[in-house]
Order: sequence, then C-alpha cells, then structure tokens
Amino acid sequence: MGRVSLTGPDGVSRGSAYYGPESGENSSDGLLSNDGSITEVEISRAREALEEELNRHICGYGGPVGLGGLGGINEVCVQPHNMGGPARESTPDGYSMPVTVHLREEYSEPTGVLFFRSYRSVERDVTMTARWESGRVRLYQCTPPAYTPPPPPPPAPDPVALIASGASSAWQGIHDFFDGTERVAASAIQSLRRYFS
Repeated sequence: MGRVSLTGPDGVSRGSAYYGPESGENSSDGLLSNDGSITEVEISRAREALEEELNRHICGYGGPVGLGGLGGINEVCVQPHNMGGPARESTPDGYSMPVTVHLREEYSEPTGVLFFRSYRSVERDVTMTARWESGRVRLYQCTPPAYTPPPPPPPAPDPVALIASGASSAWQGIHDFFDGTERVAASAIQSLRRYFS
C-alpha cells in the first residue's frame, strides 16, 4: 500500500492520500505494484491523488461568525502563508514554492519458510513545486510552465437593457397571439359565409 503526505514547516500534516493498487487504481499494466521500489509512475499517481485531496478541503476565515462566508474568506486550507511562504496579502495568484512530499510504500516478501511473509516499507522524499492557481493548489514534478491567469469574467448584463428586451419580447408575443387569433377568426367567418351562401 502506498501513502503520500505533505507536511508543513511546523511538522503538521497538511494532507495525505493513498495511491497504488489498494486505492482502486488500475494496475493491470504492471506499472503500479507494491514491490519495494517507488517508481516515477507511482510518484506521478501519488502527486495526482495528493493534489485532489488538498483541493477537497476548504477553510473559512473572517465573516460575522469567523467561519468565512458573508464577507469572509473561503479558500483551500493549504496556502503559502501556512507553508512557510509570504503572508496572504502579499501572495499573488500563480505564486509558486518548492514543497517536499513524503512517499511511503509497504510491501511484503516471502521468508522462504512455508507461506510466511515479512512486511517491510520503503520511503522517499520528493521535492515538487506547489502553485496556487485561481484558488486551487497544483503540484508539479518538473519546472511548471509559465502561469497565465484566467480571463476576467464577462461583464454583468445591463438590467435596464434586460428589462427592455423582456418587455419587447412580451409585447411581440402578445401581438403575435392576437394577430394569430384574428386570422383564425377571419378564416372562420369566411368559411361560415361560404357555407351559408
């Protein structure tokens, strides 16, 4: 079984996740196995699992009750300011910093006596780059590409134009309804005249 974890500079675990066959990942290709060596493929899968776990946990600060919302801050719990980086106010979007990720893989090997096995583990520390992009944590095993911020949201529609457009559509619908009703009535009157003439 493989486990990956990220620890802050204060020694507190900021997040951990399982990787490998026991976590439900497909290992039919033979690239994931508990064999006592942590391969690059396993590091990549562990990075993906840890990134997903880190982005799952949201912390709230400020606001009327101190739990975020209504003017407070809701953000991913792992932030540069609690990982030894700069304060929140001076951390721009796209900020990167190196982090050390700890991987541990437990495996067993036969002892040579009947069916008994001895259980062992191997550990490895890997330096990765953490980057905060639009409120999410991204982990990179290599040098991350240049950061491009997301495009700004489209401007809010003008409420006066929306009301005018809605009123115009409503007027057109009413006009079309009565115009159609008038045509049906005229057609019915002509049919009745032909019938009685």
